[in-house]
Amino acid sequence: RRDLIETILPGVVEPILSGLEDSYDDVRSVASEALLPVAVEVPRICSAKLPRMLNILWDILLDLDDLTASTNSVMNLLAEFYAIPATGEATIQMLKEKQQNTPGEHPLAQLIPRLWPFLMHNI
Repeated sequence: RRDLIETILPGVVEPILSGLEDSYDDVRSVASEALLPVAVEVPRICSAKLPRMLNILWDILLDLDDLTASTNSVMNLLAEFYAIPATGEATIQMLKEKQQNTPGEHPLAQLIPRLWPFLMHNI
């Protein structure tokens, strides 16, 4: 029910983030899938959590390969978020935080190569 998104989403974001950070691939898959139907609402309703969410998703790419159970879910969620213009602001914030942690290297130089293994597959 779309009318309950504003009520329910703020209460489930933290458990979903915990699921995305879980070491079990199946848990990350379910957490990604849970956000997919409401991804377009996340920047509006939970904008403060979006940079962390994006950072987690980008970090998950380090553990994935084309055979991993959560690959499709994580990539679809990233694609869904980056189809939303408001995600740009959250990405800038995330990149600034990453820049503080790794001075001297631009964060995009770390993130973009994470996509390369997936460019040869239709996910």
